Amino acid sequence: MAGNGNEASAAGRPARQMMTAALTPGGEYVDIIDPAVFNSWHRRKGLSCLGCKNDLTVVERDQSRFLRHRPGTVAAGGSEAHSGEETFLHNRMKHWVRNRLRQMGMTDAQVEQSVGNQTPDVYGHYQDRSFAVEVQWSPLAEKAARERTTGLRTAGVDHIVWLTRHCDWLSHIPALGIADFDPPDDEYTAFTGFYRAHSRGMRESQLSVSSFLQQWIDNELGWAYIDLSRRGWATVTDWEERTRQQSATITNLKRDLQTRDDEIGQLKADLGTKSAEVDKATADLDKVITAVNQLKDKNRRLSTALHSETGAARTARKLAVTLGSIAAILLALLIML
Repeated sequence: MAGNGNEASAAGRPARQMMTAALTPGGEYVDIIDPAVFNSWHRRKGLSCLGCKNDLTVVERDQSRFLRHRPGTVAAGGSEAHSGEETFLHNRMKHWVRNRLRQMGMTDAQVEQSVGNQTPDVYGHYQDRSFAVEVQWSPLAEKAARERTTGLRTAGVDHIVWLTRHCDWLSHIPALGIADFDPPDDEYTAFTGFYRAHSRGMRESQLSVSSFLQQWIDNELGWAYIDLSRRGWATVTDWEERTRQQSATITNLKRDLQTRDDEIGQLKADLGTKSAEVDKATADLDKVITAVNQLKDKNRRLSTALHSETGAARTARKLAVTLGSIAAILLALLIML
């Protein structure tokens, strides 16, 4: 599906992206990379530019096939790629998405159809539900993407998805990260934003955009939380498997919690027994301390009494010595007389 560019210049510059996709008079998207389409439109008029809608001519030169604006018409932005590679690849993917949705049964799918005051890149209905696809090539702030998404929902759009090159906010808004806006064949690939159930949870997986669109409009996909901070796309079947895994995990956790509760109950009972034993030991210790204090008090009284008796004995001894001395003196005086 990649557009064939001119050969690289002698200076080594890469070839410029050239247009290969266009609209038929009936508004159908075609790409001349398909040999059947090229053969059908080579040397014929009727193809128009995806962007400016002016007439295009099919060109075959140096084994390259591409489209260019007819003489006398002005490409938007003043270049054959009308505003460069960005505008061409952006417009090409929008029309590719529209064609795919039409092939899948969304017969009223249109590019840039107004919905209230919103203009999604692709919009249509399928089985009484409305769908909008936003194709985002250039960087876009998450706030702006949220506002556009909210605006589409307010306008009554049931299902919205972004197909974007830039993935800063991809896990916060319903979106898929597109691997290449210029793929080598007639298929785009989402390399991030889509998940499949795995034994250890949800695993990110690549998916063709055609497969995504088919499952999306068939209501076989859901956008939900992968973990506490990220959301992503997965099939309803995989979400059911994820729910089953989570239910099994919750059941196991409840069983573990009950076991822990039982253990805690036993520990509380043991703690109650030990607390009673500690209370008894504390009471016994208080009795012992009281008895010890009583003994200490009695010992102090005895010590005081003993100290008093010891003082009296010492005084008696001193008195006896004094009396003995007096008696000796008296005896000496008697002898002298």
